[in-house]
Amino acid sequence: MLNHSSNEQIRSILVIRLSSMGDVLLSTPLVRLLRQRFSDARIDVCVGEEWSAIYRYNPHCNTVLGYKRSFSRRELRDWKRTIAAALQSSTGSPKYDLILDLQRNRRSRQIWHGLGRRIHRIRKYRLQKLALVYLKKNLHTQTIHITERYRNTASHLGLNDDGRGLEMVLRTEIPVAKRRDGGVVRIGIAPGAHHATKRWLPKRFAEAALLLAERLQTHRKSVEVVLLGGRADEGICREVADFLVGKMRYVLPPDNATLAETAQLLDSCAVLLCNDTGIMHLAAARGVPLVAVFGSTVTELGFAPFRVAHRIVEAQVECRPCTHIGRSACPKGHFACMRNIEAVKVVETAWELLSESSHFARTSRNS
Repeated sequence: MLNHSSNEQIRSILVIRLSSMGDVLLSTPLVRLLRQRFSDARIDVCVGEEWSAIYRYNPHCNTVLGYKRSFSRRELRDWKRTIAAALQSSTGSPKYDLILDLQRNRRSRQIWHGLGRRIHRIRKYRLQKLALVYLKKNLHTQTIHITERYRNTASHLGLNDDGRGLEMVLRTEIPVAKRRDGGVVRIGIAPGAHHATKRWLPKRFAEAALLLAERLQTHRKSVEVVLLGGRADEGICREVADFLVGKMRYVLPPDNATLAETAQLLDSCAVLLCNDTGIMHLAAARGVPLVAVFGSTVTELGFAPFRVAHRIVEAQVECRPCTHIGRSACPKGHFACMRNIEAVKVVETAWELLSESSHFARTSRNS
């Protein structure tokens, strides 16, 4: 056991969280707390290469190590040797004093094997997840958010929660007051998700945008929809856009939009309507108020939006949750968890959230 009264014992730390976007974003509070606790230590973060941008300009880590799924055994070995050599040059040792494995699978084990003096691996609460999914029983007395589970992995270090949320720092930061044009209210819509059972219906997203725009226009607001998503979401974004053609202004996501470009687009939005997916957590990291539609998953799994103004809309059907990550299709065929959520419910929820937004209130007074 480490004596956490002495910072000198820890000169180097590696945090491993390889995927996916939301999970990597949810690891950022832990890295910030580690920096607060060990101000002079070398703190490196290992993530899937496609998510490196999340930590690229993060002031709390020294180096972002981008892991490639395509690594051969030889490439992985050479990559680890390069890491060890850099660590040796920086700290005098080729091994990290501490490795925190937030992934806990075969790939993360291959990474840390031989690279660390002490390894602490996240507790995944598999029994509790299985009970919730298959027996519909919550064995926790209260929901343990994934950020807290990450912090518990380092509980022996005496980290104190600073009360702050997720982070994604951009190369050039625009002051919050200047991120949104007071003359235009932009409604962000992120209709995609990797798993089909986590996607609300595209037509409902469009209906919600039109209803919310109509309500905003009664307050003399000019309204524009900003569709958001990555390459895999291009089709569903266009599907939503097809319902909006000739009815209101909209902006499609740029081709092959980077995470930074998506974050900048999010910054311009007064509110985001989304599913339980990575962009939900990106919005939280950028402080964008959001309404998330939850289908096959539930907040008790620990992945609710973290420390951002938000609302969750869900239908209470007895078969939820049918999964802890999502499925390719509804196992019962009715998809009631999403089909039972009407656009008007999401709009009422978004309006409530907007009414509490200081930015929206300020621009409404100026209208």
